[in-house]
Amino acid sequence: MKVMWDCPCCPVRVKVDTKHFPVHCACGHVQYNVTPGWGDHVAAWLANVGITKTRYNRWRAKLLLRPGCGCGKRQRRLNAFGAQLSSLAKWLWPI
Repeated sequence: MKVMWDCPCCPVRVKVDTKHFPVHCACGHVQYNVTPGWGDHVAAWLANVGITKTRYNRWRAKLLLRPGCGCGKRQRRLNAFGAQLSSLAKWLWPI
């Protein structure tokens, strides 16, 4: 599965495969594991059912709506929300 990865040390954002570890950033940061977030799962699910960014934008153009779907922003927000929820769950229920 490919996910969007944000380097915590610099503004680099790249698409990486979760099977290839570690991820090396140009700034020198090394990430040893990358797990898909909620936004990545939603994007994969939508692509699997046939709702791609290209198809969605074509549909919007036919309806005379402005182009752009906000997919990247939604995906980043869902990933951040899932990470916050996960850290809250770890704090509430430590193992």
